[in-house]
Amino acid sequence: MRTLSDADILRIWEQGQSQHLLDRLITILQAGLPGRSRQEFADLSIGQRDGQLLNFRETHFGKILQAYVICPSCNERLEFTLCTEHFRLEAREMRQQQELTLTDAGFELRYRLPTSRDLAAAATITNFQEARELILKRCLVAATYHGAPVSLDNLPPEMVSRLIDDMAQHDPQADVSLAVQCPACSHNWQMIFDIGLFVCTDLMMTAKRLLREVHILASAYGWSEPDILTLTPARRQAYLNLVFS
Repeated sequence: MRTLSDADILRIWEQGQSQHLLDRLITILQAGLPGRSRQEFADLSIGQRDGQLLNFRETHFGKILQAYVICPSCNERLEFTLCTEHFRLEAREMRQQQELTLTDAGFELRYRLPTSRDLAAAATITNFQEARELILKRCLVAATYHGAPVSLDNLPPEMVSRLIDDMAQHDPQADVSLAVQCPACSHNWQMIFDIGLFVCTDLMMTAKRLLREVHILASAYGWSEPDILTLTPARRQAYLNLVFS
């Protein structure tokens, strides 16, 4: 994973302002792993993508995450610290997907794992069941029952559930959750861990800090943005201290 410069971070942040979150994540990964096309990142399984986002987060912002959540029972705000290592379920390499096969009760289902393309196709669908069905239809390559073709619509509900479970087992990094208990009301629930949101938030906060520093130093000394961004963080902070002294 390439370490981005401050100028890189501002460029990626600016580019991401007009992008959907899914496209923004690909832009971030493409900057951290130059030489690979957007198509390669878009074709990664969600678990493979999130594994690379974990690498990006650790390289640029460290392993410690500051998080908060609102209790759905009593609206208490809970703040806690997380570590990326706790959410890395397996080593995820960038590799071409292979078809997987699920055989059960006379059914044979050939499928691939969901990718960012599939999530993007379902992003405008507000109904969860309809969005899930679209993703499954896109990922189901072929299905037969005792050798006869069968569509997703005609699969028994238990086979659809088996397919979803099989996908999760083959791509566990794609669906990571955290058990949470509210200290105020003792309510327990599962919180989805979305590394993409953490990375985008960290990138945005870093970009805004850099913009503020550029504005202050450019106003005080008349320096250009490239000149300011090439300063080391220590020297830049020293000049900021002088401005406010």
